[in-house]
Amino acid sequence: MSVQSKMTAIASGLRTLSGTENKMGLDAMNSHVADANDTVDTQTGLISQIKSALQGKTAAGEGKPGQEKDFNTEKNGVFTVEPDEGYVLTKVTMAVDVPEEKPEQTKTVDITNNGTVNIAPDAGKTLSGVTVNVNVPTGGGSGSDDGMLAAVLSRTVTSLNVPAGTAKLGLYALRNCDMMTAVTLPEGLTAIEGSAFYNCTSLGNIEIPSTVTLVDSQVFYNCTALSTVTFKGKPATIYYNAFNRCTALTDIYVPWAEGEVAEAPWGATSAKIHYNSEV
Repeated sequence: MSVQSKMTAIASGLRTLSGTENKMGLDAMNSHVADANDTVDTQTGLISQIKSALQGKTAAGEGKPGQEKDFNTEKNGVFTVEPDEGYVLTKVTMAVDVPEEKPEQTKTVDITNNGTVNIAPDAGKTLSGVTVNVNVPTGGGSGSDDGMLAAVLSRTVTSLNVPAGTAKLGLYALRNCDMMTAVTLPEGLTAIEGSAFYNCTSLGNIEIPSTVTLVDSQVFYNCTALSTVTFKGKPATIYYNAFNRCTALTDIYVPWAEGEVAEAPWGATSAKIHYNSEV
């Protein structure tokens, strides 16, 4: 068989072999190709065909051309990138869209007569805190007790100023305000009714005005961040479970002597009661 016939057969076989086999075949026939290239001018084109076939096999794999892809993903997105049919991936470029950072703002809103207000940030800003002023009517109104606060406030409220003239915090008045870290109660308040601060899990401390005569059942139930309570006066009644599940409560400051108010420690099993405190 002539050199040309042999190399034609080799070229034909290489087109069907895998990339690894092609490389081995190329190494094995290097000397023959060199001799043929030097001595048989008519073989030059055929040798080029063989080398081209090998390059296509070994560079892209399995005879497939390489392909580059671009894709976008939102923050924390997950994408699977695959080549198109008949291609192998050689490069992937990823662009990640990160949400625009927006300046923070705080807002103060008024709620009148136990109304409901939706609180939203201004355009281009994020809401970091809300202070609520609750305006309580001084008389009359839908069968409720005069001056009783019974508003169910937005869970985005972070601080609350209860206005002068509020006589009572009603049943479940501030329940689930779990972002509220501070509340101010006015002198003149006489009663804090059952579960008024139920599940206010961010409230850190509170002062009870001297005019309060009743701290009802489970008023501070599950206020897990509450650490300090200060009584400015001596209520006639503090229910035995007023501070149930206040797991962080360590100190209760009171201006009376031990035994003067029944049911101590009122559910605050881990707290120290500081009697006769100057408040």
